[in-house]
Amino acid sequence: MRKGRICSPETRAKMRESAKNRLPISEKTRMKMSLSQKNNHHHMSEENKIKLRIANFGHPRSNKTRIKLSKSAKERWKNQELRNIQSKTRKRYFENSENRNKQRNISIKQWENLEILSKISGPNHHAWRGGTRVPYGLEFGRGLREMIRKRDDFLCQNPRCYVPENGKKHQVHHVDFNKNHNGPINLITLCNPCHAKTINGDRDYWIDFYRNLQEMRGITC
Repeated sequence: MRKGRICSPETRAKMRESAKNRLPISEKTRMKMSLSQKNNHHHMSEENKIKLRIANFGHPRSNKTRIKLSKSAKERWKNQELRNIQSKTRKRYFENSENRNKQRNISIKQWENLEILSKISGPNHHAWRGGTRVPYGLEFGRGLREMIRKRDDFLCQNPRCYVPENGKKHQVHHVDFNKNHNGPINLITLCNPCHAKTINGDRDYWIDFYRNLQEMRGITC
């Protein structure tokens, strides 16, 4: 196929059907193909990879493009077979200590690059809240957190979750995001993923959500 050619939906469907009927590639053949790519003189150097990452950081996309990418990713992720293949491939890759060290070194180089940092830190970061950080109140100590977790039976209180603690303590969340408001009505036990959703999501939505939940649970003080 000529590079850059745009195929019709019918042609793409035919290509997909044709690919399904091909014989599966053996592990030996996969290794040969991998070595061939690694030894190819057109293989991209680490320096060029970092340059591309810098160029792509903060690259604005239109809302139309974002919606298309989101729909495409969701459709692909519905395929359980594809998810299993991706999971196995990733696990197999990171079982090799050399690959783990390689990825670690790449991450270190990225964070040492001031140009990258300037694009994803401070006001440019998606979670930027104006540069102010309010400390927790003195009463919000280990004893209070333990009391709230015990009151909540050591379960995440998100009704869609209810995951118990499993070797790692759940977090105690301030319902109104006020770190100095430490009354029991304003404190609730959440697992790490549910707590992250409140911090990185629509705060007004989560304030109303957990306030109503506390009232339904009969917690009034």
